[in-house]
Amino acid sequence: MRILDWGLVEYESSVARQLEELEAVFAGAEDALIVCTHPPVVTLGRATSDEDIHGWTGAQVASSRGG
Repeated sequence: MRILDWGLVEYESSVARQLEELEAVFAGAEDALIVCTHPPVVTLGRATSDEDIHGWTGAQVASSRGG
């Protein structure tokens, strides 16, 4: 298994890179464990409502993964 340490990376960028890694594994690449962190962010899932993020003033990113 490959261990990929991406360090500090923006959330949206990390999601795109994760999807690229997923495609690589599907194509036969060795499995990978990804280690990273991002600046503070709230992910907005399919069922997120305005009440869920009361008082948050930071970055918000739509997510298909539930938020």
